Amino acid sequence: MAHSTEITTHHEGEMAEITYFPFSLPAQGTPEREDYARLPDAPRRALDLLVEQLRLVDSYLQPAVQAARGLHSPRKSYARSLSAACKLVGGYEGVHPKKLERNYRAYIDSGFNWKQLVDRRHVPAWWKTDNYPQLAPEFLEHWRGLCERNQRSSRRAHAKLLSDLTAWRRGHGEPIPGYNRPPANHPNTNHPRGWSYRNLLNHAPEALELAAARQGRDAAKKLLPTVRTTRVELYCFAEIQFDDMWHDFEVNVLGTGERSSRRLLEFGAVDVFSSLIFPPALKPRLRSLDDGKMKALNEADFRFYLAHFLTQFGYSPRGTILNMEHGTTTLREEHIQALALATDGLVMVRKGGIHHSDRAAFLGAHGGRRKGNFRTKALKEGLGRLIHAELAALPGQVGQSADLMPSEYHGRARDNELLLAITQLFPQVAKDLAYGFLDFPQASRAIHECYARINESRDRTLEGWEEAGLVKKEFRLNPLADEWMPVEVLDTYPAPQRERIVEMVAADPIFRRVRPMTSAEVMQEKRGELIKLPISALPGLLGRDLGQVRSVRSATFEFKLAPEDPAPTQWLAEIKDQYGFPTRLTEGREYMVFANPFDPARLAVCDKDSGAYLGFCKRWDKVSRADTDAIYRQHAELEELYADAVRGVAVRANLSPAEGSRKRSLATNAAALKKLATNGQTLAEKRKIIADKAKITRASNQASSESDMTVDDFAALMGKQDTPDEAASIDLESMQADFAEDEF
Repeated sequence: MAHSTEITTHHEGEMAEITYFPFSLPAQGTPEREDYARLPDAPRRALDLLVEQLRLVDSYLQPAVQAARGLHSPRKSYARSLSAACKLVGGYEGVHPKKLERNYRAYIDSGFNWKQLVDRRHVPAWWKTDNYPQLAPEFLEHWRGLCERNQRSSRRAHAKLLSDLTAWRRGHGEPIPGYNRPPANHPNTNHPRGWSYRNLLNHAPEALELAAARQGRDAAKKLLPTVRTTRVELYCFAEIQFDDMWHDFEVNVLGTGERSSRRLLEFGAVDVFSSLIFPPALKPRLRSLDDGKMKALNEADFRFYLAHFLTQFGYSPRGTILNMEHGTTTLREEHIQALALATDGLVMVRKGGIHHSDRAAFLGAHGGRRKGNFRTKALKEGLGRLIHAELAALPGQVGQSADLMPSEYHGRARDNELLLAITQLFPQVAKDLAYGFLDFPQASRAIHECYARINESRDRTLEGWEEAGLVKKEFRLNPLADEWMPVEVLDTYPAPQRERIVEMVAADPIFRRVRPMTSAEVMQEKRGELIKLPISALPGLLGRDLGQVRSVRSATFEFKLAPEDPAPTQWLAEIKDQYGFPTRLTEGREYMVFANPFDPARLAVCDKDSGAYLGFCKRWDKVSRADTDAIYRQHAELEELYADAVRGVAVRANLSPAEGSRKRSLATNAAALKKLATNGQTLAEKRKIIADKAKITRASNQASSESDMTVDDFAALMGKQDTPDEAASIDLESMQADFAEDEF
């Protein structure tokens, strides 16, 4: 049988005395053997296994202890050897070394009581004794308070408790609640009985109490159930969730003053019912040309994005809730009221619960920081993980955090910076270089394609999808075919054929299926119900602070949407009002205009002083010189614009006295020229002269094509009479009219 070990150190310089103690179970016929037999099967098997493991530890420990006899400090060697033996045994036994070491020491410290190796949860009666001291409630509350006041560790709170006890014993500390005098230490320990850290952990505060005391209200509420919601009974555009997001990769920003790589930001939106991700508003994080500071998305940018969203997609006639936050993705109260007025109260704004976020975790505590509740827009927040995963293959990844940043990012960024510097010196090679990052247009296309894939994916598992009826019933005529058809197609078949197909599909499930609809299919089916916000509502939604005072120059508005833009944008100074009627704006006059950088195709125009909406101008785009049709179309538009501009001039000229005299002169001249054209001849005579001239011309043309024609042939050709059809085709009056029209 293997032996346990005890080391006793004598006076300095003497040999360390080492004795061994057996690891054994109670012998047959003893009362303790009956206790062993009454153990349940599971704890008894666990006890037998633990005893074998401790015997194995002891067998590895004995050579180390023998070697320690010649050491000056054998107990230090013993501790190291016991730890090493437990690690060795625990490694291939699958047991934590600390557990083996703890049980090994407990067995020795208890006087080799095998019951110390039994899990107390299975036989609690063995440990309930009448003489075990009961800890006073006042002391337990004091202990819980120490744990709650230590922001990190309850073990440090236990050390503080023992330190306070030592100070009390020395006479310069405060009494510990629950005791009249300092309690004595339990034998072989450094603490009173019942004050061990393991025992006091049984009386420590609960996890929720510790979270509330150490971190606050939000951390504690994570340990409580959440409010569970479902999309069942919702409808399309019942709730739209908005949020901003940083993409985890950088893009090259070319065409601006800095030419550098920057993180990409976006405003995004998702419909809760269909889980459709709408096209985002993308913007790189640029350095301001005014103050040199980095500019991210702000509240003004969100107003522009929301205006574009509502005019492009709209809202539901049954009502729409816009779920926002209190930070960047938000609206001020005056804009919320303007939106409600423009939609007859059908669009409402809801923000996360910031109003109670600064409440103290408990009575008497300090309040927290005001912040929103991300759970109010959990769908949009949760989609961020999916989007980051879908875009993780793009170059220039910076990682989810600084700790997760790829090491190759730094080298890629250095190479990319050098390439950008080369393009500044030699712009002609810019398009031929392979950069380390995507440029902004490339990244924008990749993100839009990613969102389209997600919206059209059939692999997403979404809550309440089938219960909400968002499924499609399909059938196929060939069990091996991959092409499925919606059941609505059956209505196009003749009745006899339709009945046979229905009978076949109903008989065998291989011909039919029910599949979830994609988010894109749900939106496509329901989008016709939506109401688009009229552009006339934009000034109220955006606010006068986002308007610009611009004057009409050369029948256009021309300015940059942002200081970083490489070139200005032009809009024709012709508005279409809310009824669709065109009106030219006054040259040189100033107007209040609203240019949306996320929807630059239209420019909302208001009166400068009153702010009343006048209409919108369309963008005057540049066209490629290679696109001839586009050039002709713009020329035609300019002709229409010119004709509209001079229409008033023509009207005023016709009403003036000078214009009447001019008309009389034109009539006199036309009569004289008509007489000159007829030369005093009758109509029949003039018709014959014209016919003869036409015949001579045709004969001359034919003669030129037949070089071998003789003079006699030509004379014979000239002698032919005109047919009635030929004579009828010559109209003297029409020729005179054409002549007069061309001249006058």
